[in-house]
Amino acid sequence: MPNSSNDNAHGFSVKLYRRLLVVYPREHRVEFGSSMTQFFRDQCRDAWTGAGRLGLAGLWLRVLPDLVKTSVAEHLTTLKRRIPMLEKFLENFYANPKARIAFIAVMIAVFLLTVAGSAVVAFLTPNSYEGVVRLQTDTQTDGVSNLVKCVTSESVLYPVISDLGLRRKWGATHSGTGELDLREAYTRLVRQIEIKRIPRVTLTDLRVFDPDNQAAADIANAIADSYTRAIEAEQWKGVLALQKDLNITKQDISRLRRSLAEKAREAGMVETTQGWTNAPAPAAPWLALERETLNKKTRMPDANASELAKDLELAEKYRPFYEAEQNLRLTEQVAAALKLRASAEAAQAQLRIRPHIVDMAVPQPFHARPNRPLMIIIGIAWGTPLALLLGVVSALLVLLIPRRSR
Repeated sequence: MPNSSNDNAHGFSVKLYRRLLVVYPREHRVEFGSSMTQFFRDQCRDAWTGAGRLGLAGLWLRVLPDLVKTSVAEHLTTLKRRIPMLEKFLENFYANPKARIAFIAVMIAVFLLTVAGSAVVAFLTPNSYEGVVRLQTDTQTDGVSNLVKCVTSESVLYPVISDLGLRRKWGATHSGTGELDLREAYTRLVRQIEIKRIPRVTLTDLRVFDPDNQAAADIANAIADSYTRAIEAEQWKGVLALQKDLNITKQDISRLRRSLAEKAREAGMVETTQGWTNAPAPAAPWLALERETLNKKTRMPDANASELAKDLELAEKYRPFYEAEQNLRLTEQVAAALKLRASAEAAQAQLRIRPHIVDMAVPQPFHARPNRPLMIIIGIAWGTPLALLLGVVSALLVLLIPRRSR
């Protein structure tokens, strides 16, 4: 156990020290990192041998301040070595007019090209208007990814494409053909949709972008309506399935009741308010059949053969009636169970939070995309460091090329 504890303490301390060496400059780590690690490993072994864990803790208390002090000193030394190189470059740069001209010319050219390019892209990008519908959704069950997946599903967007005639409209406007393929229209519509959840509330903005402001509003409203109807249909899907099964079961009950009436009339029975008349006790025919079966198994003659024969005759006569009655009772029990389950499912569907439209989309007078001032500002932000970098590179080339030619 002591050897194992010793190895763990040494290994952890050495690994931690090796990671802490990252505070030194890279050149210093490459040159002295291995020897510093080996020296610290030897110190750990001596400290553990002399005082155990307390000795190791004392070693760390001495090493950490030294680590901070020497790393700062090495960074300052490295910086001092680099400053003369920069000063030498600046001295040559100011002394060489060609380098200055190259720096200024390249920097201005790159800057102007970058800004001009961003401006051209900004003004050539067609205007796109925004239609925004605000929806009330359930934040506990509807994550953003699930909401996007549901809104952009084929079951939601295909009816929108059909109701608004987008295949014909987009085909005539953009492709020059009479009508777009359904899948192509669906892909195009998905690209125009953007969903953004409002933080800390159960509201979600459904955004649709289109070159026509009226079309953007119409498409957004149609998608929101199709989505809410799809969610409601999904929530009531189980209830509708149970009601369908219940209707089929009710039809079976009606059929079985007609069959029961036919079997009763065949047995000479009459239906009254009290039930069917001239019917023997339900147990008598089945007891007769059980007696006959038992006698066959035991091969013993029945003592009352004449009564058994009469009971068997009644059993054969009323068997279809009682079988039909039993089927009817079982089917009625199934119908009652389905009705109860459908009521429970309907109650649960009522309790679920259903999405609904809070604000409908209206046509906007101003376009939402592109944001031309922002695009130009981004061009300036990218163009400034790029122009400085390429200007410095061009100045370095001017300073280095004459030396090599000599």
